[in-house]
Amino acid sequence: NGITMNSRKWRILGAPFDLGSDHEGSADAPGAIREAGLSRIVRYLNDQGVEVEDIADVEMPDHERSDRKPTGYDEMIEYAPLLMKRLDGMLSNGSIPLVIGGDHSISIPTVTAAADFLRRSRISESDLGIIWIDAHPDIETPGEESTNDLHAMPAAHLLGYGLSELKNLRDFSPKVKPENLVYIGLRDVVPEELQIIRERNIAAYTMSDIERLGIVKVCEEAFECIR
Repeated sequence: NGITMNSRKWRILGAPFDLGSDHEGSADAPGAIREAGLSRIVRYLNDQGVEVEDIADVEMPDHERSDRKPTGYDEMIEYAPLLMKRLDGMLSNGSIPLVIGGDHSISIPTVTAAADFLRRSRISESDLGIIWIDAHPDIETPGEESTNDLHAMPAAHLLGYGLSELKNLRDFSPKVKPENLVYIGLRDVVPEELQIIRERNIAAYTMSDIERLGIVKVCEEAFECIR
């Protein structure tokens, strides 16, 4: 639609949330990226006429770790409204958020905020497209065959599967239609996830597809899928 990087305002937001599994550490990523020189990149882009600002982090309040499954459920119920509220302000001001996680479960509130903004703006829900670059499709649902870690379930909740309180954030579901979701880089898919991908006819490119077609061709096809 003729939108270029320097025609929009870009806002960087840290989401240091790593409670969606028992493997903590990804909450350190926003700080590590800043220590590695994010401010230099921000200055460079602004010098080139691209308006970029680092807004800092949305912190998880002090809490006691819940034993409830899936891992991270109770914590996400508390964290999601905080992150979505910050994103609401950015989107309403015409900015494009760049959110740095954090584990994959933060995709639930980030995509929900974007989808809700499109709905409130009376833009067709079908305009929300997601290119999901990951080795895993993250569409597990709670159960005996699942890891029962929330970080393995965000796409499921965005597609309308999973736990009611998460998939119905902002009182609508699904957040994205299966025809508007494209996976790139899959290499580790459990049977339940493969079944959903096939049943919902979700576009998916494996690592083998990338090696066969080349990353440029895969990206071109992926963008065409969600255009």
